[in-house]
Amino acid sequence: MKYFLFFILLYSTLYGKKDFYYSFIDNKKTQIEQSKKNKIIQGNAKLKKIDQLVKDGRIDDALEQITQFRLNNNIDILRSTVELLYSEILYKSGTKKNMTEGAKVLEAAINQSVISEGDLLEANVLLVKLFVNINKIKEAKYYAESIKNIFKDQLSLAYGKISEAYIDTQAKRYKKSIATLYDILLKTNDLKVATVVADE
Repeated sequence: MKYFLFFILLYSTLYGKKDFYYSFIDNKKTQIEQSKKNKIIQGNAKLKKIDQLVKDGRIDDALEQITQFRLNNNIDILRSTVELLYSEILYKSGTKKNMTEGAKVLEAAINQSVISEGDLLEANVLLVKLFVNINKIKEAKYYAESIKNIFKDQLSLAYGKISEAYIDTQAKRYKKSIATLYDILLKTNDLKVATVVADE
């Protein structure tokens, strides 16, 4: 028994040291080296600063910084966040040229599985808005429908219907848009869903 406990202690110590250097797990379930972990942390901090610029209304500064970051980024685990944030900033810039670029980038990222599962709903919702604003209604409807087909939880289904309502609003079909949003509220008892609809 004493030797068994000694073996367990030795094993734990050796692998504890290993975990000090390999503490992150990538999307292939392999451990990431400490040096790469530090780059991920630094990159993520930079992306948060860029996101704060967006929240502060400094869209031009945010666009300049995310463009440079995207150009130099070689960390795969950050690509989903980078492509999504880049597309969001292009959308918020308000120009048709930028929104066309945003739609192109985001659609490619979704279709090439660059967008992570956790970002996929947000990416689809944003892509609907981008397509609507560059008058590609057919494509917008396709991705709005995709949201309802891919995601089955109540909140995601609500986002799918909200995306359809957004399309109707931009087409000045206000009664249909309001009816869609009202229907979501009638059929839910989820506070998160009600909050999202209220924001719309």
